[in-house]
Amino acid sequence: MGKSDNLSCYRIGIPKDAPITFSYSKPPVSFRFPLPVSREIFRLVPVLVLLVSVTVLRGGNHSVYLKSDGTLMAMGQNTYGQLGDGTTTDRSSPLQVVDSLGNPLSGVAGSSSGFNHTVYLKSDGTVWAVGRNTDGQLGDGTTTDRSTPVPVLDLSGNALNGVVGVSSGESHTVFLKSDGTVWATGYNAFGQLGDGTTTDRLYPVQVTYAGGFALTGIVGVSAFGNHTVFLKKDGTVWTVGKNYYGQLGDGTTTDRSNPVQVVDAVGTPLSSIVAVAGSNHSVFLKSDGSVWTVGLNNAGQLGDGTTSDRNHAERVKDMLGNPLTLVAGIAARNTHTILLKSDGTVWATGNNFNGQLGDGTNVNRSNPVQVATQVQRLMEEFPPYFVSVATVSVPENQIPAIDLNASDPDGDVLVYSLIPGGDSSKFYLNTSSGGLTFQNPPDFEKPGSVAGSNTYTLTVGVTDGTAPVTKALTINVTDLNDPPVFTSPATISVSENQVLAIDVNASDPEGTALVYALAGGADQGRFLIDSSTGVLTFNSPPDFEANASLAGDNAYAVTIETTDGVSTSSQSLVINVTNVNETPGVLSGAVALMAENLTFALDVNGSDPDGTSPVYSLSGGADAAAFSINAATGILSFLSPPDYESPGSAAGNNAYAVTVRISDGSLFVDQAVSVTVTDLNEYAPVFTTPASSSAPENLTFALDVNATDADGDSLIYSLAGGADQAKFSIDPASGVLRFVNPPDFEANGSVAGDNAYLVTVKADDGLYPITQAVTVTVTNRPDPPVFTSAVAVDAYENQVVALDANATDDDGDVLVYSLAGGADQDKFEINSTSGLLRFKTPPDYENPGDADANNSYEALVRVADGTFLRHLTFSITVTDVFRPIVETRPAESVGADSAVLKGEVMDGGGAAGVTSGFLLSLDPDPRFLKTGVTDLTGGIDTGSFSVTASGLVAGKKYYFRAYAINGEGISYGSDGHFTTIADLQPGWIGATPEATKDWWTSPWLGRFFQSSNGWVLHEKLGWVFPVRSPSAGVWLWLDGVGWLWTDDKVYPFLYGEGGVGWLYFFGLHDGTRLFYDYQLKKWRTVQNP
Repeated sequence: MGKSDNLSCYRIGIPKDAPITFSYSKPPVSFRFPLPVSREIFRLVPVLVLLVSVTVLRGGNHSVYLKSDGTLMAMGQNTYGQLGDGTTTDRSSPLQVVDSLGNPLSGVAGSSSGFNHTVYLKSDGTVWAVGRNTDGQLGDGTTTDRSTPVPVLDLSGNALNGVVGVSSGESHTVFLKSDGTVWATGYNAFGQLGDGTTTDRLYPVQVTYAGGFALTGIVGVSAFGNHTVFLKKDGTVWTVGKNYYGQLGDGTTTDRSNPVQVVDAVGTPLSSIVAVAGSNHSVFLKSDGSVWTVGLNNAGQLGDGTTSDRNHAERVKDMLGNPLTLVAGIAARNTHTILLKSDGTVWATGNNFNGQLGDGTNVNRSNPVQVATQVQRLMEEFPPYFVSVATVSVPENQIPAIDLNASDPDGDVLVYSLIPGGDSSKFYLNTSSGGLTFQNPPDFEKPGSVAGSNTYTLTVGVTDGTAPVTKALTINVTDLNDPPVFTSPATISVSENQVLAIDVNASDPEGTALVYALAGGADQGRFLIDSSTGVLTFNSPPDFEANASLAGDNAYAVTIETTDGVSTSSQSLVINVTNVNETPGVLSGAVALMAENLTFALDVNGSDPDGTSPVYSLSGGADAAAFSINAATGILSFLSPPDYESPGSAAGNNAYAVTVRISDGSLFVDQAVSVTVTDLNEYAPVFTTPASSSAPENLTFALDVNATDADGDSLIYSLAGGADQAKFSIDPASGVLRFVNPPDFEANGSVAGDNAYLVTVKADDGLYPITQAVTVTVTNRPDPPVFTSAVAVDAYENQVVALDANATDDDGDVLVYSLAGGADQDKFEINSTSGLLRFKTPPDYENPGDADANNSYEALVRVADGTFLRHLTFSITVTDVFRPIVETRPAESVGADSAVLKGEVMDGGGAAGVTSGFLLSLDPDPRFLKTGVTDLTGGIDTGSFSVTASGLVAGKKYYFRAYAINGEGISYGSDGHFTTIADLQPGWIGATPEATKDWWTSPWLGRFFQSSNGWVLHEKLGWVFPVRSPSAGVWLWLDGVGWLWTDDKVYPFLYGEGGVGWLYFFGLHDGTRLFYDYQLKKWRTVQNP
């Protein structure tokens, strides 16, 4: 019913032989198989349609029919060759789709038509395309239209493979691969290819998320006009491309070039989606039977009760506004939507201009209305397709072969089937789940395929209620490796005290060499196994009496594993350890020491591993007759106490030999024992050294302390007290007593202060310690002199003093110094009393006079105190000296008859004792030996120096120059000059001098200080510069005010030059000078120091 792109078609239950009418062409026509043509009849209510073994796929103005044998028929517009018959002639009846050789295209499992192109999916996973190719929608790397199908290629030029689903939009094509990835080619102005660009593609490119990561997990794709919808395995839906009407459902109307998720009104992603349909609107069926729509809604096709476009998914509602439920199938056309409920009723909404909704009217509907009953399915053009692989390998001896998986874009229930032929009879197929199993487990060694090999071939089909889609399967049975088989027993018994447990043996059917290993068991840690031979051994011999099995029953559990490199077998072993009678053991030692005069010798101890009480006896030995032994306890005793001083042993050396036996009644063990009798200590030691001794100073030895012991015991010496104990140490073995530091008679260190040192010594034989108080008196002895001066010194050239050789004598003796040798002895002389070593001739650095000519002079100096002589070689290194550097500084405090001359020695030239001073003259360029030059000595060291030149003539100009002299010569500074003041009398005013130098008092101006440079420090005005006025009075320069005139009849009034006017000087007020300005009529302050 309906018209053109807006027709609707349903399946209902009718007999097989009823006539079939299709209305899928534009302009619409009806035809009957075999194909009598009649004009279309518009229907406002549904009419019966019978399905045959054909799947109809609608293009823009052409139709394609997929037959059950995998071939194709097509009819309609053929402007671009989209019918695939090798021509561009329009066809009004179906013709065979052929390949480039004119042979029928076969092996087709699915097909999808765009507006002017068609794409075919073959059962081998390759894709073929035909028709318009302006935008690269055929995916063959060109934009050339094709009238016979060509293979879709990948970017490398190879046939695209692994494809399980295809869908065509208006001018783009989308491919779903078996790995869940999606690829697309063709028109991409709105981003509908989903590769992140809007660039058309001539080859399929992978659909990616916005971050460039591949879109995966896809189980269904639907390409509509200029947008694409992807259904994920997790039930979510993603969209990409044109979004003008909001058909992408992401909450916006923005075109997208990467997939975005469809959301509801609150932004929650849609989930549990099982089917998708659409055009410029999108329809989504949920697993709970609810339907959600988004996009263009101009005719009410969204079914939400409005005609408003939606950019997010809204739920479809019935006429009462209640959510529509129990929906089992969906279909959509340009402007209307068809819904099939699980009860077989059909509901429709949207454009009804041509009666396409089937409700008997031409009225558009914005909520679904019921239009049919007893409908099995909607005639949507999307067949199911296989997503499982075509070739698998399975191991022998099992029945599972493969789980067939197929997907249906319409969400229909799928039924799987075995197509007779090949090896189909060897298999069983679950028609609901698609689980394919062998009737009987295959045996690789006994191939059971029709071809007599281990490769089984068959064809399977899947249907959603229309003609089945078939797929050729190849199942390869692979060989399994047979596991090894153990041939050795799982339970054995072994005697205790041996490491061998069992020789584990196994055989391998393939004859492969086996590798053995421990693989568990409660007692695994007790064992080792040879990986090649399988010999199992204990880590250490098991002891029946000291049971170490985990269970405590001498049954050791261990698991053995053996492998041929592929298969592994294991065996749980139990090794029972049995008891063996064992020889008793000896626990006591073979050597004993005992003191004389006692009978007890040794407690002999033995043990029996079997728990029997041992019996002790004597069985031999040179001295067996001297002993007895307790048979029960093992106590070994002398028959009579031995005497150390009278040895009774056979060897005569107090070492007695005897052999003891330990028996359990059957087995015995003998042990030779040596009993050594030791002496008892009976006497205390006695000191043999005197209690008083003397020792010379400056040595550490004080006394050799000796003691004797009647028992011959070794003695240990130690300190035991005394006032001066801390000053001593003693050798514990030899008894040598020493001072910690050599004593000095002159610096007496005893506590009593009398050089008599008190200490108590102790001698100990281990039993009887004794002590003795000892006094060591330190005696005096002559001390030699000791040099204290440095042996290597530096000396400036041009001077005779080399060094001061100093020595000390603790005895206070008079010391005498002399030269006793040295390579350069002849260059020196020495003061025998003071030790002052001098050059006979001042050394010259530029002309070395030492033996090595390197300015390093050596002399051996001797010092004697009348008893001892001491010698020391001195090294004197002569260093270079240059003329000093001196600067002349400006003269200061220049008066009428004196001036302070300033200078600075910048560098003494490396010599000590630089002489400095000034040359003063009335003539320029003063120098030594010039007439009229005065020499004023300033100092004898470096740094600043000054000299006061006095007795000068007033009003004269003097020239002066600093100089400095060292052994290398004289240096001059720059020229300087100054002029003495002509007259210190302050002639500018009548004043009399005071007692203090340069202070004057004027009867009308007051007190002031007259400086040599003409400035005057007035006691109230501060610093002023006076100039006598040519007529009367005086001019005073005052900083901060300028020139002021006054005289004895005016002061303290002053007249200011330059418009200042008259001022009245009030005096000092709070440290500032206060004037009243008559011109400004205000007070002024002057900060004048």
